[in-house]
Amino acid sequence: MKTSLKISGGSRSGLALRSPPSNHVRPTPVRVRKSFFDIIGDEIASGPFLDLFSGSGIMAIEAVLRGAPGAVCVESNRRVSDIIRTNIRLTETGSHIQVVQGDVLIKLPSILAGTEFRWIYMDPPYASDLVLPVLDCLADMPAMDACTVITEMFHKTPIPERIKNLEWVRREKYGDTVLYFWNQSKNMS
Repeated sequence: MKTSLKISGGSRSGLALRSPPSNHVRPTPVRVRKSFFDIIGDEIASGPFLDLFSGSGIMAIEAVLRGAPGAVCVESNRRVSDIIRTNIRLTETGSHIQVVQGDVLIKLPSILAGTEFRWIYMDPPYASDLVLPVLDCLADMPAMDACTVITEMFHKTPIPERIKNLEWVRREKYGDTVLYFWNQSKNMS
């Protein structure tokens, strides 16, 4: 395991975390993390944070360290899930973050049935085709009115403007990475 990943802000800024081997995950670049949290600012405290395809868990950990009342990390790889648990121990955020190990599409309905998340962040592997199926699943879930879904994607990956009742309302590009901010459409057509 490497320890080149560092917290970019919040109460533990600069703390080194464990990073899964590069063949398993691609951590969100520090520039993207800082920009994302700058965009949402104090609103991070407005509700729980769901981190799908969590990798190192850094997005959920930083969300909690910046004021989110709680977070859930979902990661399919067991060894990578263990690294998330190690990072949670290192940051002393264990009372605020739950780790769910399993397939996102299988686990998502039960996770959403138990909590109304304010933020859902997903960063699937760039080579996967999981963004659209997950957004499709989210669009079918009740209580998405107050939720913002953020997808981190490779900049050349095509994405529709709308998936059922979700539409992207903001797009931010950072080199090869793009963040899309999705909200429930107020104008259903």
